[in-house]
Amino acid sequence: MGTNSYKDDDLRTSNSNPEAFRDAQSIHGYSKWMSHYGEHKEFQLTPYANVSHMEFLQHFVPTAPLEKNGHESMGLNARFSYPLFSIPIDSVAMNSGFNLETARAYVDEYQSSPTTGNPLFGLYTQGQHYDFDV
Repeated sequence: MGTNSYKDDDLRTSNSNPEAFRDAQSIHGYSKWMSHYGEHKEFQLTPYANVSHMEFLQHFVPTAPLEKNGHESMGLNARFSYPLFSIPIDSVAMNSGFNLETARAYVDEYQSSPTTGNPLFGLYTQGQHYDFDV
């Protein structure tokens, strides 16, 4: 460990805290459709979707609670581009559009180890810390 330890191949690939883990999955996708109208006018639609889920042990907290979080979202980006002047100049254009998005997210954190700490500096209580969906 220490300064520049990331440059050491043996240290960089080792795990000095074997009980610590982060299990994450993520996928992102989009498609882009463009259509040209008249000279130098363009309409673009970009639908997209994102999915992400992660479970990890918060080994940096004294009681190492387990957190699970994730989100799923999808949306649409629409853009219309057209020249600002009657003389077509590619570098001077007006872009307007809108974004639509819907998402679902969750966070769950549970501590199985006994309560530790003190009221002055913070207690790490056993049991459920977070459990919510948005």
